[in-house]
Amino acid sequence: MHDATFQCVELTTVPYSVELDDVSSFLGVGSVSIGIHDGCLMNDGIQKLSKAAQSVQDALSRKGLALTVVELSDSTRTAEEAARAIGCTVAQIVKALVFRTKSTARPILVLASGPNRVNERSIAERVGEPIVKADAQFVRDATGFAIGGIPPIGHRQPLETFIDEDLTAHREVWAAAGTPHAVFRLAGDDLQALTNGTVISLR
Repeated sequence: MHDATFQCVELTTVPYSVELDDVSSFLGVGSVSIGIHDGCLMNDGIQKLSKAAQSVQDALSRKGLALTVVELSDSTRTAEEAARAIGCTVAQIVKALVFRTKSTARPILVLASGPNRVNERSIAERVGEPIVKADAQFVRDATGFAIGGIPPIGHRQPLETFIDEDLTAHREVWAAAGTPHAVFRLAGDDLQALTNGTVISLR
């Protein structure tokens, strides 16, 4: 059996030097729970994913993708919290926002770069009717997840999805994975293939 203890890695000198997929593979497990403490990426030991996070991992696996969900000790509910917990820029956080069309009550998912605001008028023109920000119950009914942990895939129903083109410029982005503590990493330009969404400018 492999030893599950790892050395601290100083993120300021060796960013992303701990490959999460490699850690999981080395240990022969599906997930690793990690946290960042005093500037170091640390594993909190091997833990089973929560039910919501596991459902996202399963959705990724069904697509044949070698992407690994991890659960952090720190919250990733907001883009700013997620960036601090992961040790990346806010722009690398995939901010998942659900809107509701006013007339037909359709759920619309917008995946925005962390600091960017959504131009609701532009989205409304694309979907053919005005949109409003969805409330917590509508979000849960449409996606199966609570606000703060909405992933880009694995929803209860298909969602029309729009992707902020700024995300595609990043080699690595981080998306929520079902809970305010669960995330997964992928290339920014893989979001379109993952979600079958439409890449647009939010400016």
